[in-house]
Amino acid sequence: MIPPIAGHQLFLFIIQFALLLTSARLLGELMKRYGQPSVFGELLAGIVLGPSLLGWLFPAVSSVLFPADVQQYHLLELISWLGMIFLLLFTGLEIDITILKKLGRPAALASLFGIIIPFASGYGLGTGIPDRFVANPDQRLVFHLFMGTAMAISAVPVIAKILLDLNVLKRNLGTIIMGAAIVDDIAGWTILSMLISMTMKGVLDIHDVTLSVLSTITFVGGAFLVGIYLVRRLMRWVDERVQSEEAHLTAVMVITLTCAAITEKIGIHAVFGAFIAGVILAQSPRVRANALEKLAGVVHGVFTPVFFAFVGLRVDLTRLSDLGLVGAIIGVACAGKLIGCTLGGLLGRLGWWEAVSIGIGMNARGGMELIIALVGLTSGILSSEVYSSLVLMAMVTSLMAPPLLKWSFSHIPPSSEEQERLNLTAQRSIFDKRTLRVLLPTSGGPNAVTALRMAAPLVTHDDATITALFIHPDSASVRSSRLWNRWWRLSDTPDDPFLPLQQIAHDFGVTIEKRAVAMNGAPLSEVILKEAQRGYDLIFLGASGYQHPLGGTFLEAVLTDPPAHVAIIKARDEKPRYERILVPTTGDAYSQLAVEFAAMYAEDAGAHVTLFHVLPLPERPRFGWFRRNDRRLDERVLKMMADTMVWEMRPARAKPELQLAAKVVEGEHPAEEILRETRRGAYDLVVFGTGNRSGRSDSFLGHRAEQLVNQAPCTVVVVLPKGLRASVPH
Repeated sequence: MIPPIAGHQLFLFIIQFALLLTSARLLGELMKRYGQPSVFGELLAGIVLGPSLLGWLFPAVSSVLFPADVQQYHLLELISWLGMIFLLLFTGLEIDITILKKLGRPAALASLFGIIIPFASGYGLGTGIPDRFVANPDQRLVFHLFMGTAMAISAVPVIAKILLDLNVLKRNLGTIIMGAAIVDDIAGWTILSMLISMTMKGVLDIHDVTLSVLSTITFVGGAFLVGIYLVRRLMRWVDERVQSEEAHLTAVMVITLTCAAITEKIGIHAVFGAFIAGVILAQSPRVRANALEKLAGVVHGVFTPVFFAFVGLRVDLTRLSDLGLVGAIIGVACAGKLIGCTLGGLLGRLGWWEAVSIGIGMNARGGMELIIALVGLTSGILSSEVYSSLVLMAMVTSLMAPPLLKWSFSHIPPSSEEQERLNLTAQRSIFDKRTLRVLLPTSGGPNAVTALRMAAPLVTHDDATITALFIHPDSASVRSSRLWNRWWRLSDTPDDPFLPLQQIAHDFGVTIEKRAVAMNGAPLSEVILKEAQRGYDLIFLGASGYQHPLGGTFLEAVLTDPPAHVAIIKARDEKPRYERILVPTTGDAYSQLAVEFAAMYAEDAGAHVTLFHVLPLPERPRFGWFRRNDRRLDERVLKMMADTMVWEMRPARAKPELQLAAKVVEGEHPAEEILRETRRGAYDLVVFGTGNRSGRSDSFLGHRAEQLVNQAPCTVVVVLPKGLRASVPH
């Protein structure tokens, strides 16, 4: 029988964990207040509590809090390793491999020379370090290769944060720096994994090197060729089949730990598997942002501070007897990256300041160097002196990068193309067509057919879906419906109400999924809202046939605080596609929602979108009605306003082929002007954005919206944002 952990060991572990976490968070927050990364404060917390300060000033207290007990040490080490694994997961999540496909000559050469020259300089530095600073002098070659890898690595998260803070991440040079850093990190971690494998086996021969290379290539190749597909299928299945809101979080953690376990088993380090897991998860658009936010809160709030504090805990500055070693490591690290990346940039035909900026940006080592240093220490490659020197190098290079990069970028003004891209990027897109999930509640009636024809052009991407939600009165009818489905598939009976929807989806070339749920006495609105909370982006509903088509108990309940955007359709025809769309706009957030909705539809349907804005007429002059026309705006002014509207309201992610125009008129009654335009312009669809404008829980979408729905000669779609209620009716 395995004995349980000793009570004192558990007590001491809790105290150690709480002490490291508290001090790391406090010092991390202090660093942030002075404009420095919080990781420096977290690292400083470990240095303060470790042999560098507490163990030096109060050795008796240090021996009580952190005794030299192997089992006690491993408890804390295990938590830190979990922090390292999840930190590498988020590092991989920040890597966009599509950038690698766009790497041009400058980025490729900067990346190549940014690896070769730092690696060579680090290798040379390793050969010059005396044996007394080497943990295992019998494996000098492994030590030399490790030093080369440590010099070649960059810190993708730190670089991305610096570029983001400087607002240059979307510039051409920012993309080059990020792409080169990604390549460097992937190459560095691959080399490191092979070094760890060779170190664990204790011998170094061609057979081991070949086996390590083949193992790494097999894992990485399998991850990118098969793993991305499997992860996408798994996340899609979880998204659509699992009811629990935490299912995505569980799936992400299982995928990460599985990859980490595989790489650890085949002799590559576990953190490399977590890094690759993050890369392949980043290629799955179905990974919910809220799941990653929950995991990020725990990782960055608990595990990461403890991990970096543990890294600092292992630093012993009192044993740094040779400051020349520290200076040599910092100097070689900076020189290798600056010379290598600058040379690569110049050979890639970049200007001097652009090439220098690449070298400065790539020189930031950050937390990645800390992870590599700890891996080297725990693997028996590094001595405590070299380990502490690498930790100091990581801090110095990360502190240098922001001010130097800001200075170098000040010599590189953005081009006109870059400025236009930055302006477009500043606009936030409401919908993401790559992952759009549409919910279509239906009982099989004709409204579902019209809604599906409207929704189908919105889900042309592989990871976008439409779900037809069939609502039954009780669970028994749901089961009978499933049995009926199996029966008609065997007998080719065409009576299933899902078949017409399936045929329409087939005509549009998209896939529609069917879900059947039971009310079991619950209100219809409650059933729809419960389903909508499973990560849908857009809900299609039909307008009622009453005098107030946008009212009624059902809509009131759904629109009070919807978890997704809502599109209410009032159909007046059975057109397969709409060709001319009118979008009345006032320039507010509701109008932007309507514009993006119409643009999404028009892009794949080939429709033409016209934005329509009504300016209020100037006040009548005090004397004489005949002077009123003199106060109207000139047609040229209205045309200029329309052109400005197109430029300002064009969705940031809109395709270049989107046909978008605008028209501005003056009028006393906006709703009447809109109705007049629908008849005059032969439009077949009106898309109007609004919000719940009632101070109560019931829905009131404004008199103008109801007037348009009731009187428009064509189909009308009223779109409402999720979880947002207006305060002033139109």
